Amino acid sequence: MYKLLKTSLVVLMLLSVSSVNADDGDILVGDVDLSGLGWGVQTCNIELENTTDYLKFIVSNTDLLFEGVYTNPEYKMKKVYIIEPHQKIQIAPEVKIPGNYGTATIKISLYDVIDTLDALMPWSKFYEQPFIIKFTPSDAVLPYLQERVTFPPRVDVNPFFNNEFTRILLTLLGEGKSAEEIAEMNECDPKYVQLRITELMDKGYLTRNGDVYQTRFPFISKEEAEDGKKIADALSDTLSALIGENLKSYFTVIDSLTALKVFPNDSNDFISGASLLFKPAPVVSTLVLWYELGRKFITRTAPLLIYNGTDICNAEVYQYMYMVDGGAFLNGSHFYSFFGGKDSYSMMFSDNHLLIECNDKFNTKAVKRRGVWKYEIENLPEFFIVDTAFARPLINLLTQDTDELLATSYKQMMKNSTDHGHHKMYIGHRYWFWNLTATLTLEKLFKSGALSKRQKEFYRFDKVKSLR
Repeated sequence: MYKLLKTSLVVLMLLSVSSVNADDGDILVGDVDLSGLGWGVQTCNIELENTTDYLKFIVSNTDLLFEGVYTNPEYKMKKVYIIEPHQKIQIAPEVKIPGNYGTATIKISLYDVIDTLDALMPWSKFYEQPFIIKFTPSDAVLPYLQERVTFPPRVDVNPFFNNEFTRILLTLLGEGKSAEEIAEMNECDPKYVQLRITELMDKGYLTRNGDVYQTRFPFISKEEAEDGKKIADALSDTLSALIGENLKSYFTVIDSLTALKVFPNDSNDFISGASLLFKPAPVVSTLVLWYELGRKFITRTAPLLIYNGTDICNAEVYQYMYMVDGGAFLNGSHFYSFFGGKDSYSMMFSDNHLLIECNDKFNTKAVKRRGVWKYEIENLPEFFIVDTAFARPLINLLTQDTDELLATSYKQMMKNSTDHGHHKMYIGHRYWFWNLTATLTLEKLFKSGALSKRQKEFYRFDKVKSLR
């Protein structure tokens, strides 16, 4: 157990205990001890007594919701217990408390079930109680909470990065501070700090040279990000004007291609992929800004496979990882992914935070890397069949005269990177810069009227082998 040493921690029990619905009195709940809870995986000690002549199977659920300074992680944990007839035991449900500042609400629920594999139903619940814990930042930490640190899309969902302490930790390690100094500043147990460091090292995010820890991805300071944003703003001005001008010939090219029977002259022909090409917004946002220009700037000729080999919820994007200071204003908002190969592939694009539902156990070894997510029903993407070979003439039209622009901006960003202390411009730098550029470019295309915004800019594209 990792206890906070000095951080103000107040536990408030709300008076709202639910009683047994079916067999009232079968299980008696005694003292509930939440004293000493701090950051890390903790236990809540509860006394239970089985008053019946029957074996009882009890399931505990602990749900945590954090309202932090600027991150709001959530965790759920479940445990199963067996109580003999007329036995009194002490159970210890676990709760994972992330390193965050603000207010954590922990809800403990107990269920009397027949089969532990059954769904937990309201009538099997015999105890429910919320508790509130407050974590107050020290004076030494407050300055580090003024500017928000952000990561690539979806990385902030990963339990390693979804809390404020990890972001402070990486910042302080970058300043050369030791684990002991960081623990003293955060008024927490040094063992907790060292555990977080060890986890990040095991994951390959940190490296150690003597007593100095360094991130294995670029940490972009606010000053560097502000200078980079000026370059992105200038590039997006030129790109949006150029793409906007090229869009004037878009439907002329469509007419030529349909006349040549390259694809059907039918904007509703979903199966052939023609319906996509009659809609400039998804073509520009995804195929032009990311599939073509993003690839050219970030990986040159190699495919832009940002989330390849990882689940979208985990988002272990080692090669493309970055950390930027200064809040969302200095980071792009686009999500783009490409999976698959030449004959069968899929792409996803969202102009804002990707709205999906992650499996509660997405970060465990048992279910990792198996697509353990689903779309939120109320936020389904717009689906398209795509064939980039069909779209190539349109992509070429909209990206003509852009190569020199990308090359110039690449050199400017290289200088910006080295001027701020990096010995090279990492792929993470390029990904950060391009997300910012693409976000600004698309916004300017919509604002100028060169491109009409659809109801929502959230798309899923699929290419299947049987189409060609």
